[in-house]
Amino acid sequence: MEENKSKDIWITLTTILLIVLIGTVVFFWQNYKRLKSSNTEPQVQKLVEEEKPVDNNVAGTIAPSPATTSPDTPNPTPSEENKTEVIFVSNGLFTEEEKVELYEKLIEPFLDFQKDSNIQTLTLEIEKSSLQNAGYKYKVSYINKDGSKGGLLFGLNTPLEWWLPECLNGCSFSDSFKGKYPEIVEQLD
Repeated sequence: MEENKSKDIWITLTTILLIVLIGTVVFFWQNYKRLKSSNTEPQVQKLVEEEKPVDNNVAGTIAPSPATTSPDTPNPTPSEENKTEVIFVSNGLFTEEEKVELYEKLIEPFLDFQKDSNIQTLTLEIEKSSLQNAGYKYKVSYINKDGSKGGLLFGLNTPLEWWLPECLNGCSFSDSFKGKYPEIVEQLD
């Protein structure tokens, strides 16, 4: 009787150990497969369909927006350290009108304010927000040269509202920013 009891305990422990081992292997296999598939080049190319450089050298000087760029006019090529990549994630989802409005009311003011604050933005990524039912049309992410990252939700109104910086102790704007974006300065003064 004692021998059967210890045999039953041994079988139960072995079964539990086997189930845990199989569960662990399946868990790691699924995560490895997901990690491997998220790092593949074709999927990245599908997501990032357009890269647009913006000159971020001097506040107030920017590359032409999509509406003002013609195929005959070459874009200026700023040095690598002074350009910001603007990426529309899945480009096909954005109309030319949306891009023009985003450049006018979000991208250009944001990059000019960052430059005036001595912050160089390397990438600015804009995608259609999954939070549209909460009112936001766009999810914006950015990476700065110093390694800092940030993001914001944008686009509550139609037509789009102006991007407004978030300043803890009040915003100080350069004269060029005040001249170029009086709508923003007016709302924050």
